[in-house]
Amino acid sequence: MDVNRFLYPFLSTALVGCCGILPFFPYKYIIKHSNNDGFVSLKLLAMYFATGCLVSEIFLHLLPEIWRIALSQDQMDEYSLKWIAKVCLGGFIVFLLGDKLFSLIMSAPEDTNGGEGDSFSTIGYLNVFANIMDNFVHALSITTSYSNGIRNGIITTCVIIIHEIPHEIGDFSILLQSGFSLNTALKLQLLTSIGGISGVAIGLFSQEFLTEDTLFILSAITGGFFYIVCASCLPEILNESSRSKSRSFISETSLFLLGTLITGVISVFC
Repeated sequence: MDVNRFLYPFLSTALVGCCGILPFFPYKYIIKHSNNDGFVSLKLLAMYFATGCLVSEIFLHLLPEIWRIALSQDQMDEYSLKWIAKVCLGGFIVFLLGDKLFSLIMSAPEDTNGGEGDSFSTIGYLNVFANIMDNFVHALSITTSYSNGIRNGIITTCVIIIHEIPHEIGDFSILLQSGFSLNTALKLQLLTSIGGISGVAIGLFSQEFLTEDTLFILSAITGGFFYIVCASCLPEILNESSRSKSRSFISETSLFLLGTLITGVISVFC
């Protein structure tokens, strides 16, 4: 048995998973050296960056990736495109229903995590679920790349890490804005590694890359991320913008555009 066939994909997936905990350390430093009002302002500014990253993730990474996989299939027709659109819509609806269900379940312990409201807390959980599935797809890609050679596997791992760093900063910001404490956000980010482990295991023991299943998962993730943007990110920053002073407009807009630009450039060139 070739040990490297199992070792390299797991190590690479673990390395990608570590990106999820990187934002913990700068946030911990900022909390230690700032008052509560300063940290609240920081979370709001980080939310602008997170929204930019997520919007760019949807339109410049996920949708083009779905299109690329779809075109690689032998039988690509109008029915396939409609099927992809239906799955995206299905992901949006599932996240909507999940949000409502979580809101009902969590209606009693409203302030357990120090949250600002049930809707924000449920969005945090939904974001974790979406990232578990996202990590699953990344792990499948890494495992498949290693099956074509160690060099290909390492290149794929590096590209995913470069892409994940701004995305994970956005995810961490969404969790904090959802009302979770710093330590709880760290634990939830570590929880998303379940998707990576599952993806490696399935990738190793499957005979070929599950193209159709990956297409289905990516389409559902896109719908879920789109719901998070529409239901939480955009309403939050627009609501705060209506109450903020004019001098904060430049910094808020700049962070949104920065998040969009960074994720967009990485998606295009990597």
